[in-house]
Amino acid sequence: MIHQVKRICAKAAVLAATLIIGVMGNSVNAAAADADGNIVIVIDPGHGGDDPGKIGVNGVNEEDANYEIAKAMMSRLEQCDGVRVYLTRPEEEWNTNTGRAMIAAALNADFLISIHNNSGTETSSGAIVYTSVLPLYSTITADMGNYILGNLEQLGIYNNGIQTRNSTEYVGEDYYTIMGEGMRAGVPTVLIEHCFLSNPVDSLFVSHEDGSLDYEKIALIGKADADAVIDYFNLSANTAVADSESVVELEKGYSVRVTPGKTGTGNISWLSSNENTVRVDENGFATAVNSGSATIQYSYEDGTTGTLSVNVRIPEQVALVGFIDPTFYSTPEEFAGVDLSSARASVIYSDGSVKQVTPDHVGEVDYNKVGIQDVAVSYGALDGKLRIIYSSPEYVPEVTSRETEAQTEPTTNEPQPTEDVTQTSQQESAQGEEDGMSFDIMMIIKLAAGVVIVVVIGTVVFFLENRMSKSRRRNRRRRRY
Repeated sequence: MIHQVKRICAKAAVLAATLIIGVMGNSVNAAAADADGNIVIVIDPGHGGDDPGKIGVNGVNEEDANYEIAKAMMSRLEQCDGVRVYLTRPEEEWNTNTGRAMIAAALNADFLISIHNNSGTETSSGAIVYTSVLPLYSTITADMGNYILGNLEQLGIYNNGIQTRNSTEYVGEDYYTIMGEGMRAGVPTVLIEHCFLSNPVDSLFVSHEDGSLDYEKIALIGKADADAVIDYFNLSANTAVADSESVVELEKGYSVRVTPGKTGTGNISWLSSNENTVRVDENGFATAVNSGSATIQYSYEDGTTGTLSVNVRIPEQVALVGFIDPTFYSTPEEFAGVDLSSARASVIYSDGSVKQVTPDHVGEVDYNKVGIQDVAVSYGALDGKLRIIYSSPEYVPEVTSRETEAQTEPTTNEPQPTEDVTQTSQQESAQGEEDGMSFDIMMIIKLAAGVVIVVVIGTVVFFLENRMSKSRRRNRRRRRY
């Protein structure tokens, strides 16, 4: 009996230890997946609009390089099966850091990856990936960061390693707003600084000597970032067989690698019946360019042919996310002056694109509430939320995990860095990103449960062994007399 109890107790102890280790930061790759079971990746091209980011020594604009890298990364990921990719801003527009993070949260993203290029001295060089200081996300983001840096290093970009930066406001919080806001909404987030535009040599990784963008090199950088995501989530290519019976549905921008259903002799050629809808290259790689239908046909020299039907869906609106500048307010006077008439919103489409609009309706603000408020916004048939934060001195931030994101209000106070590394908002940058993590409630519950289990196990084993020991002593005394 005692041996059976010990075995049960040992298993329970292992379970308790596993719970404790899990909450202390030994994480595994977790996939939230959308309603169709796809991995969701949100790519954030840093800066934009009236915020050009850093200007390189040769005149290249960071915002332009960031956007082209993001597009190249998106294009590569759209070649994979089981993944959906979205951007946080249109090419010529700007968004708040919080607005970008809330897009990822609204899409239940598995990862938010913010694309940047750095600036410093003329001798500063190389790539950096900023990862989280939060125990809940440190391992996940570090793993992704190392994948990215390894790929960039193969392109000849110096590897400065993964780095973290603590908030200047709260102990244990991430410094960069988009990271803090993303992870407080339950989305693992990394910020990539690809190269130093202040360095004449480094700047040539994304541009020519005259400051114009080098699209070939940018495509390689975007592919390197995307391949890191592919390796991290173990994604595979989207493929289909042209057997004259199969039909493939694609979103605009997504691709499929077509293989012949029958093997012939001689060279093979590919043809699309509608190049305005689906384009196909000499290798049978078909890409959706506009909604509609097309037939992809292959032909061998010996006459062997086959076809594949491709339907390209009309992009649908999938989410609405509001944003306002400034997002953070530190005094009652500032908070009382919130101008909701300046609110904007991002409409996110199923093909990954985003359009900025003026909401039809914005809800009311509770001026007595400290911390985060998610104010209702609407545009047409879409409903969404706009995040606004009153970060008074008594305000304490919270970290949200995937298990509790629906119940917990993630919060922040947002000091925006003065260096080149992050996106800059006209007023968001003055507020600053909070730093002082309080453990997620689920982490506390799991840790407490683990401790209780261990204590109970120890107590049970102690009393059982003590009882058995007394029984053995009595038996020995009976035998002696």
